[in-house]
Amino acid sequence: MSNNEKSDVLVDKDGALIRVGGDEDIYNELMNLFLQSSSEQINELREAVRKQEPEQIERLAHSIKGAAANLGIVYVQKSAYELEMIGAENRIQEASKSLDILIKELDRFRDYWDN
Repeated sequence: MSNNEKSDVLVDKDGALIRVGGDEDIYNELMNLFLQSSSEQINELREAVRKQEPEQIERLAHSIKGAAANLGIVYVQKSAYELEMIGAENRIQEASKSLDILIKELDRFRDYWDN
């Protein structure tokens, strides 16, 4: 699969660039900030899942979802949304599996972004 095909699947770069006024430098900087901050948020989510804190799960997943949406990181956004809804609906028994899916999608995006 070519990089262009991968980017079509993982990232809506055109939409994200529109949101940053077409500035590639800002887009790249925001992507790097997202990758840094999402690592910390994932650690916090792991702890919230371990402690069974649905409000914290909802809040953290919402934050990741919003950032991913603005940056066009489609599957991370969708996975974070699912986890957000699990927190909102207090379906704590589903949180661990959903978090694993979100982590997998973030790792897949990181691999794409690093290459």
